[in-house]
Amino acid sequence: MRTRILYVLFFCIFLCLNATGQVIIYSEDFESVSGRDIPVGWTSAATDTPGWIGCTTATISSGQYIVPAHTHFVGINDDRYNVNLPGHNNIDDKLTSPSFSLASLSLPFLQFSQFFAGQGETATVEVSVDGGSTWVYIDSLIYTGMPIAWQVRNISLQQFAGQADVRLRFGYSDLGNWQFGNSIDDILVYQPEDYDVSTDKVQVAKILLNNTPLKVVVTNQGAQVISSLDMNYSIDAGAPVNQTFNGLNIIPYASDTLTFSVNINGLPIDSSYTVAVYATAVNGNPDAHPADNQVSKTVIIGSSSVQRSVLFEECTSSTCPPCAGFASHYDPIWEALGANIPDSNFNIIKYQQNFPAPYDSSYNTYAGQRYGYYNMYGIPALEMDGSEEGPIDPLLHKLVPAYLTMTGNYIYNASVDSVYVTVTVTPHFTAVGNYRLRVALTENHYQNPNNLNGQLDYYDVERDMLPDATGTATDTFIDGVTKTYTFKTNVTSGNVHKNSHTFWGSPANSHMVAFVQDDDTREVLQSIIAAPAHPTGMPNVSAITDVFVYPDPASTVTHVTFGLESTQQVSVRLTNIEGRELYNNTELMKSGTHTVTIPTENLAAGLYLVMISTPSGNAVHKLNVVN
Repeated sequence: MRTRILYVLFFCIFLCLNATGQVIIYSEDFESVSGRDIPVGWTSAATDTPGWIGCTTATISSGQYIVPAHTHFVGINDDRYNVNLPGHNNIDDKLTSPSFSLASLSLPFLQFSQFFAGQGETATVEVSVDGGSTWVYIDSLIYTGMPIAWQVRNISLQQFAGQADVRLRFGYSDLGNWQFGNSIDDILVYQPEDYDVSTDKVQVAKILLNNTPLKVVVTNQGAQVISSLDMNYSIDAGAPVNQTFNGLNIIPYASDTLTFSVNINGLPIDSSYTVAVYATAVNGNPDAHPADNQVSKTVIIGSSSVQRSVLFEECTSSTCPPCAGFASHYDPIWEALGANIPDSNFNIIKYQQNFPAPYDSSYNTYAGQRYGYYNMYGIPALEMDGSEEGPIDPLLHKLVPAYLTMTGNYIYNASVDSVYVTVTVTPHFTAVGNYRLRVALTENHYQNPNNLNGQLDYYDVERDMLPDATGTATDTFIDGVTKTYTFKTNVTSGNVHKNSHTFWGSPANSHMVAFVQDDDTREVLQSIIAAPAHPTGMPNVSAITDVFVYPDPASTVTHVTFGLESTQQVSVRLTNIEGRELYNNTELMKSGTHTVTIPTENLAAGLYLVMISTPSGNAVHKLNVVN
């Protein structure tokens, strides 16, 4: 579409009504030019080269400013052209539009798409009505986290209604720092319909209990302030629940969250339902665009809920200057929250990345896979429980119920440089989904003197994932049925290098963080943390070596791992404290390491004995069962 400047007369307004009844005054999608060119009539004033340029994703993106595809647009890349060299760290560039007229409009708006990080940099919008002699500031963006997609902005131009010579100016400043950049596309100046609301999101968890309040997010897409809305919801297309929300004050393009007075209730547990929410009237008037009035969500009714442990996942790098500032701000917050301290209900995993410079020794492919899993577009980047569901305040998010009970046991055996992990997962709902258990081993603290950003200390960094970053499929959950997962791996320390899973210090200075994630939504359902325990020893008797029994205490199973120096007939038995045999596995075993799994789910809680017998010696271990 080419640029259009419409001098608005009565007949022109009639001709410029689009299919929805909006009056379009000016539009620019930057498709009429190619390469670095900007459209005729636009001007770029830059304090340093190249300033605002025409671009595509391929031509504007760099290591720290990766812009998602958006055909042809205009942008400025501070990451690429400002490398903290003298004279290159004070970018303050302006992009100015041609003149257009708002002479006959009463409620005009500006809409545009933008990709902007905003960490230590500013993006502004200004308007001039005197040929560019003076400018009125109307908007500024602030940092809300590294974006993963283009954002659509809507800004009122009502204060300039009736003016015949109007210009827009988009500003970008790096505030004297090495930062990211700003990109703009699809500029539209228009007057919207009077009454138009969009129903955007059903604000309830995917899993919930009966008697849960139903919330819905709505946005005023019209020109008039919304004071009342007629809203409805139905479950599985059943009889609708109707409610009129009065006393609202939703200004144009603002959003609000409405809570129905009638809760979701009376539904059989362990089943899924479709909740549909829709609007029928705005301020007592029909909605101008009913196509965006309805939104739906599938929910599962659980049987009970438990305390949530919030999981933070942070992607960062020792070669990223903004990451050092991020760490200096957020590391004290993690410490105040008690992150990775058992029973704090806050857990964290940090993944070191291989950019902007490929020199972070802690980077491994698992860290890179987690960055890609979340479709991140730069670092530092942070995820809380993997999705946008729930409050953004961690203390409030911790109050959101969870519907999984998890336990974890983490054993580190320094004598053989091995770790043993047992995780149990008990769901309080029934569902078939794309669920996965992921397990990370994190190093509590190390110092990296070879950093490139001035950050010496690093905390809670992923060193390994079990069995890998993909995790273990847990697709089917049945209410109350516990699943047990066990992992074993070797660990080493020292000589840390890229793509290794080596610890900087002793693996005793580590934690195991496990979490269950819905890969369809990326939501983390629950997480746990465990500090390393040292195995309660059995003596190395004769030809029996390196004996471990885990988990201990046991619930559904326990694993007996041991080594043999030679081929022998071996009996692994479980008895109660009175000597009554409850389990026996006897077979000829070759030299090497062996693991025997003993079921314990049908045993009463109490103390038991695990006995390993060979012709050349025996070993005995006490086992607690906590069913």
